[in-house]
Amino acid sequence: MATFNVENLFSRARAINDPDPARNKQILADLAELNRLIAKTSYSAADKAAMKEILERNQVTKRSIRPFFVSEVRGRLFKNSAASGIEITAAGRRSWEGFIDSERQPLDRDAIRNTGDVIRKVNADAWTLIEVESRPTLLEFNRQFVNNGYDHAMLIDGNDPRGIDVAMLGRLPVGNMRSHVDDKDGGKNIFSRDCPELELITPSGKSLWLVSNHLLSKFGGDTPAKKVRRKLQATRVRDIVLANFNLSTDLVVVAGDFNDIPDSDPLQPLLTLTGLHDVLDKLPSGTPRFTFRSPKNQIDYMLVSTPLFALLTHVEIERHDMTTPGFDRARLASDHAAIVADFNV
Repeated sequence: MATFNVENLFSRARAINDPDPARNKQILADLAELNRLIAKTSYSAADKAAMKEILERNQVTKRSIRPFFVSEVRGRLFKNSAASGIEITAAGRRSWEGFIDSERQPLDRDAIRNTGDVIRKVNADAWTLIEVESRPTLLEFNRQFVNNGYDHAMLIDGNDPRGIDVAMLGRLPVGNMRSHVDDKDGGKNIFSRDCPELELITPSGKSLWLVSNHLLSKFGGDTPAKKVRRKLQATRVRDIVLANFNLSTDLVVVAGDFNDIPDSDPLQPLLTLTGLHDVLDKLPSGTPRFTFRSPKNQIDYMLVSTPLFALLTHVEIERHDMTTPGFDRARLASDHAAIVADFNV
């Protein structure tokens, strides 16, 4: 088994791929504010002025540089002229139909190839892959860059509009599936992506349940609100596991990018769950456990149930090129390492 945040396979939303962290933060803030404004029943003069400012700041009319765009299906949100620039023409949300979408930026070809090399080299029977664009994209990536006898791929579209979903790739067929994309708290989605439960059928016929997740990122600053939501997500994952599995008898893997370190408060509901064990605890004493390039911390995890932990024969962190001094980040397979564990099932 292995888990790896690939940071997209072929392309990445331009809104999260700007090399300037400050600019990235501004773009995400603008996206959130624009989505809030366009949802209003009626647009005041102040609303229109704010939308105009956001659209002009992000050059939504210039395709070559815009990080996101307005897709107008029926009616118009705005018009643009050389004389007056952008003018918000819609009176409110009911006077036009459309949505905000992100431009996508192709990844460096070497980075795509390097990602495939990592997956092919590790040769795990089943992967949890984080930040995958879509199932068709995963199938095409597997065909072009892996081709490792992986006949099974599954991805359920999640809640992130930028196309960073949780996927499974490998040799083990999928039996039953459960999605939690619609789990709510106070009317709002709990999970940033999804928390799919996939039943993988081992060669011996045993069921191995894979519960994958990509908890809320710290990108743009780890605010108190983000910590609260990440803890809510970790708590919900814990509750899902407790409701559906017996950690003393079932083969269960809880894996993915949890976006926080082992002693963080948001992860404690999940990391302290009796019957779940971090496979990295089996690393030799003193072995570095970081799974992220900068800063070097563990934010990726593979937690397994007690019977599976007893069958663990080997664990390692595959860091590929991420520790090479001066390595070109654009060509890096990912800023994340892959966690790899062998089980005698």
